[in-house]
Amino acid sequence: MALIGATNIFKAFGEHVVLDGVALTIEAGERVGLVGRNGTGKSTLMKILGGLSKADGGDIAIARGRSAGYLHQDPELDPGETLRGEAEGAFAELHELHRQLDGVFEAMGEAEGDALDKLMKRQISLEKRIEAAGGYAVDHKIDEVLHGLGFSDAQFSVPVRGLSGGQRSRLALARLLLQEPDLLLLDEPTNHLDIDGRLWLETFLKETFRGAVLMISHDRYLLDAVVTRIVEVEQGRLIEYPGNYSKFREIRAERREVQLRAYENQQTKFKQEERFIQKYKAGQRAKQARGRESRLQREKRDSTLEKPVELASFRLEFPKATRAG
Repeated sequence: MALIGATNIFKAFGEHVVLDGVALTIEAGERVGLVGRNGTGKSTLMKILGGLSKADGGDIAIARGRSAGYLHQDPELDPGETLRGEAEGAFAELHELHRQLDGVFEAMGEAEGDALDKLMKRQISLEKRIEAAGGYAVDHKIDEVLHGLGFSDAQFSVPVRGLSGGQRSRLALARLLLQEPDLLLLDEPTNHLDIDGRLWLETFLKETFRGAVLMISHDRYLLDAVVTRIVEVEQGRLIEYPGNYSKFREIRAERREVQLRAYENQQTKFKQEERFIQKYKAGQRAKQARGRESRLQREKRDSTLEKPVELASFRLEFPKATRAG
C-alpha cells in the first residue's frame, strides 16, 4: 500500500533547476535511502515530502489518516522545559486522554443514576484509547529512547536552554522516534551520535520501529543495515536501485560502464561527422556535407545520452566518533 506519493515534482532556485519532474512512491513499512552528491536536491525533496517546503509544480499525496515526521536540523524546543519533559511532549495526545480520565473520576464522586452510567461508559472508552496509545508503558519507552541516544538520568532534569546544539538535535530525534509517525523523514540522523548511539538507532529502526523510513545519511553502515532501496538524486532526476547501499554501489558501477561506453561511442561518431563536414563543406561534396551537418545538429539536440557522473565524486564515509556529552 502506497503511504506517500510524489508525482511530477519540479523545484528551482532562480535559474538552477534542482528537481525536474521527479516522482517517488514509498510503501508502508518500506526503508529507503536518499543519496546523491551535495547540492543535488536531497534535502529539498525531503522537505517537500514533509510539507516544510513547497514545490514549484507537482503533487504530494499521503494516505488518509497517515502521518509523516521530519527531523529538523534546527529543532524548535521549549527552552524552559526539562529534557525529559520535552521528550514527554511526544505523547501530548495521551496526556490529554489521562486528563480527561481524571476529570471523569472526579465527576463520578458526585454522579448518580444515568449520569453515573454515562461516566462509567466514558471511563471504559478512555481507558481503551489510553491502552491503544501506549498505556502506562510510555515512561519506560521514554527512558529507553533517551538512554539509547546517549542521555543519562542526571540529564533528564536539565532545562533545554542548558543543552548544547548537539544535545538538542539528539533530543529532537528522541521526540520524533517516540511520536512513531507512519513515515520517518531523517536528514543526517547520526550527525550528533557517538558510536553507541548509532548502533542503538540502527537496532531501533530495524527491530522496533514499524513505520516507513526515508533517510539521508553519510553513514554507509547505517544505510547498509537499514534500507532496502536506494534512490539517487542526480541532475534533477531520481534513479532507483534495489537493495542497500553496497548493492547500489555495485549496480551503479555496472550501469555507469554501460552508459559511459554508449556516450563515448556517440561522441566518437559526432567527431567523425564533424571531420567529414569540415573537410568537404567547401568542395564538390558541399551539398552532402550540409545535409550531414543538419542531421548532426538534430542528433545532438535529440540525444539523451550524458556523460555519467564519476563514482569517485560521490562517497559516503563512516563519521568519526563524537562524544555524546
